[in-house]
Amino acid sequence: MFGENVETLFGPPIERPRWLPVGHHRLGHIDHGRDHADWQRQVMAMCAEKARGFLSGAGQSNVGRAQIEELADDIKALAIDYPVKPVEDLIPELARTQIEIFDYLRGKQPPLVSIDLHLLAGVASGLLAKASHDLRNPREAMTHARTAAECASLAGHPGLQAWAEGMRSMIEYWTNQYSQAARSARRGIELTPGNRGSSAIWLASSEARALAAQGRITEAKAAIEAADRIREVSFPDTLDEIGGLFSFSPARGLYYAADALARGRKDCATETEEFASRALAAYSSASPENRSFGDEAGSRCDLAIARIHLGNIEGAAEAIQPVLELPRPMRIHGIVASVEEVEKTLSTIPHQGRAGKSLSDEIVEFRRCPLSIENPFTDAKVL
Repeated sequence: MFGENVETLFGPPIERPRWLPVGHHRLGHIDHGRDHADWQRQVMAMCAEKARGFLSGAGQSNVGRAQIEELADDIKALAIDYPVKPVEDLIPELARTQIEIFDYLRGKQPPLVSIDLHLLAGVASGLLAKASHDLRNPREAMTHARTAAECASLAGHPGLQAWAEGMRSMIEYWTNQYSQAARSARRGIELTPGNRGSSAIWLASSEARALAAQGRITEAKAAIEAADRIREVSFPDTLDEIGGLFSFSPARGLYYAADALARGRKDCATETEEFASRALAAYSSASPENRSFGDEAGSRCDLAIARIHLGNIEGAAEAIQPVLELPRPMRIHGIVASVEEVEKTLSTIPHQGRAGKSLSDEIVEFRRCPLSIENPFTDAKVL
């Protein structure tokens, strides 16, 4: 009845330990026989010992607040520099920063610090996604974009998750995967139901470009109008506070609208010219840190396309000339692809005249000298 034999029940008192040494027994191995009357005390003693062990390391961290702030400053500086500097100037610091953050995440830190680190890791990965894309490495770019999205999820930051979808859409757009680009942009839009931050405007504008590239011009125009409505009600979020590549300025919005409508060919030439001209005017009046040589070059290419359709070859050559003069380290993938679109448009004109022939020759020469950057780690060239 008591789970004991007669000798034990009627024998002398049994000496029982007052505590159960941690490590010698586990909860599942507690003796419910000889120590039946004292097993609750043993369990509580074991739990208390475990709690002491937790307390002894609970406040430990492999990274301090000062280090987090330094990393945040580094990330912000890189994000601001990215649109205005050649990618070769930024690669070493980008790589160092991402590696440092990942190394910290492999260690131990309090949960709130881990959240901050994952957010910084997501931003760093987003910058490297853009760098890989600019260097014509779409596969690596997509890996970094997925990493940015995963880090954003672990940090509980839907804004950065949405931004990562925008980066995926950009990579897909410039590799001619237009339907996938539209879907990625739509997924990002669904992550920003409150239209917080300028990333929501970027996503709507990205969807417009991808739709237009599929010939869905009416839907693209609707997406451009949606982007304008979002801008009217959006307000800055943490990504806008970082700035640079993580903020979608009105000038960028005008460029994306021009880039979308340029796909409409002659039917949209007048609207394309207007949006591209406004984009260039906005960039020319912006402060140096708010400019973007890539987007300005894209706007010039769109202006050239519009003018070709309108029969103004000389005006097209004037618009694209600064792009053709860019040094090789600045001839990133998006710029080269935009110049190729100008070349394709020019080839559709049956009678180009001397101006058209000269422009065609300049574009061919531009394409002979693709992006070339100095490898900061060796004496070799990275092409």
